Amino acid sequence: MPPLAQHIEDIADLTSVLLTELAGQPTAHCSLPTLQALMRSPWPGNIAELRDALAAALNASHGQEIQPHHLPTWVLKRAHQRQLSVMEQSERELIIETLASVGNNRTQAARILGIGRATLYRKIRTLGVSTAQELQMGLSDQLIGQSHCQVSRDRRGPAR
Repeated sequence: MPPLAQHIEDIADLTSVLLTELAGQPTAHCSLPTLQALMRSPWPGNIAELRDALAAALNASHGQEIQPHHLPTWVLKRAHQRQLSVMEQSERELIIETLASVGNNRTQAARILGIGRATLYRKIRTLGVSTAQELQMGLSDQLIGQSHCQVSRDRRGPAR
């Protein structure tokens, strides 16, 4: 399953499903500017992170239409950052996965990746990897992947 950032066209549908699930009613929805902000965010935590952001926004909106100012600050900050190229996104994901596999040991991760430790630190900084959070979300994504498949099947029929 590709990361949420690689199929942003699904964010509107997922947002609708998640808001219905969170609010317990299908009337909860986002404004168009809010959906645009959600689609500009990289979502390193995939669906779990999107769900958390929507839960906070739903709470802040008091059941009204969710506007951009209802979104958590970290979502808005990410939405205004430079978008990574496909190559940079792939590199970022590889770094996150490698760090997760070695328990965040950066020396060992750099050796596995075939780069120097200083280069790894530079890439972590320039690609926006906030290691502790990314690792935590990376591990939870493995559990969430099946949840996303279930949402996809429910919304679009059998999984491909």
